[in-house]
Amino acid sequence: MRLSRTCVVNTLIVLLTVAVVCLVLLPWLIPRIQEAARDKPDPGRVLTAIREHQAALDAEWTDAEASTGASPPTRAETTIRDLRKRLAQDGIPVTSATSEVKRIRATYQDDDSVHAIAEVSTSKTYADGSGTTSVETNLHTLVLTGNDPDGYTVVRDEIVDPARPSPPDDIQHRADLMALEVSVLFAAIAVIAVVLSRRNRAHLPRCLAWLPFGGAFALMTGVVWGYTVGNARILDDFGDSTLSCNGERFDSLDSRLVPFLSRDCVTQSRIDVLAALLAAVVIVLIEYRILLCMRAGLGYRKRCSRCCSPCFSRW
Repeated sequence: MRLSRTCVVNTLIVLLTVAVVCLVLLPWLIPRIQEAARDKPDPGRVLTAIREHQAALDAEWTDAEASTGASPPTRAETTIRDLRKRLAQDGIPVTSATSEVKRIRATYQDDDSVHAIAEVSTSKTYADGSGTTSVETNLHTLVLTGNDPDGYTVVRDEIVDPARPSPPDDIQHRADLMALEVSVLFAAIAVIAVVLSRRNRAHLPRCLAWLPFGGAFALMTGVVWGYTVGNARILDDFGDSTLSCNGERFDSLDSRLVPFLSRDCVTQSRIDVLAALLAAVVIVLIEYRILLCMRAGLGYRKRCSRCCSPCFSRW
């Protein structure tokens, strides 16, 4: 049995649509399955310990005698002490400091300690008479000792430097070339959308000229391409929200960018670009499917007119 072009196009539309949906859902679903299967410490206990530790750090901004009790002092603690001395020398000491802590992820280490990453937002006021409050948000990597029944204690705390080194020129140049290739591919798909409507303009109704009809589908392809220009988003270590990657999707495809962006960002960018390309192909196939229907409808009307015209001529 010979398959019609309409059946083939319908099948391709369904399969590609399913592929796009899978590419969108799987990166969101897989980390949650892995997280559910991982043995973790009590998140409430870990969060309580980190909040108590951060409260002691906040006190150090205004009290030289305050301490977290860690021996030796954590790197975050020594950083605060150095800044406190510098601000006091400049005549603008901190008068109050309060922090909000959100636990990101806590996992057991091989030595039974707990490794955690926390996002800390600290609000500070200064003795400069302006009443201005500054807010600074940083990621902290922490190591805690203890257990769920007895609670945990922070023994190491380090502020993560948010700045990442820029990739070398040769790596960036290759990434830019890949971005250009992706953009050219989207442009080619948009041109195909216009060409399809031009070649089938005889089957279009008078109210739909070939240029507006194909241009509408080309515009939809352009909107999909615009999605690849934005930054990719990955599931953050909280497991309940997302973080924005530093690079745009279409120029974050080169595997050599992993040390400068992160493996998750590069992988997610590839998935997003592939999903966008498949979505653009689906848009063109939908246009082609509509044109096939119009062509079939026009052929049916012509056959009817040929069959019925002799009958009407007798009247």
